[in-house]
Amino acid sequence: LGLIQRTKTIRNVIDFDIFNSKENTENKIPKFLHISNLTFQKNCDGILNVAERLWKNKYIFELHIGGNGDLSTFYSYKKRSDFTDKLFLFGALSQEEVAAKMNEVNIFILFSRFENQPCVQIESFACGLPVLASDVGGISEIFPIGFGEIITSENEEELYQSLKNILENKVHFKSKNEIQLFAKENFSMQKIANDFDEIYVNDARLDINKKTKHYSYTLSLDNKNLNKWENKYQIFTKKNKEEKKLAEEFIVIFEEDSKKL
Repeated sequence: LGLIQRTKTIRNVIDFDIFNSKENTENKIPKFLHISNLTFQKNCDGILNVAERLWKNKYIFELHIGGNGDLSTFYSYKKRSDFTDKLFLFGALSQEEVAAKMNEVNIFILFSRFENQPCVQIESFACGLPVLASDVGGISEIFPIGFGEIITSENEEELYQSLKNILENKVHFKSKNEIQLFAKENFSMQKIANDFDEIYVNDARLDINKKTKHYSYTLSLDNKNLNKWENKYQIFTKKNKEEKKLAEEFIVIFEEDSKKL
């Protein structure tokens, strides 16, 4: 991005009261899931093309696809297809319903043409669900080995081979518990709150430039006791009472702001 200053990435957060791993569901027929707004970005047509090819080659599985988007193309497909009993469509879901779906299937498919860092990826991980995802945006940045597979965007052949290998039991992924543990360690509310604390507390600096003189004030927080603040600031000129007062006012404002976190 061409950024020069020091930066830190804050990940999306998950509500584990909603997204969590239930007991293992033993599906007699493998179930694949896609949930999105069903736009061009999500490449749902590509998912359907690959599914139809697998069905024509006698592979047995269900494709569950839906979300808060236009399903007309998929309903049209169901009317003319020989595989209508294998395609399950649904509309917009609540978060609780999304989590329930994720606990009923074997794989989540995210075949996007472009992305940022999609919440649905880490929500799947929170439910212990492996993901097949395109290598776009920030997806691969938080994709441990064994949590599914990364495939080239819009490469239907790669998606076909990945699903084929799963159906033939040629690949095995980490357990639901291992996948969920990773999600809890990286995307829980407490983890993300701590990440913000680290920025606001340990890295908070106020630099005051006054003509050719520079005054710097640094705050730090005793992380072992979040209720006990240690304010540390150094004034490079002891004579300038005005700047000292400004530093003290900044500390008060910072403390009040941090209590809201």
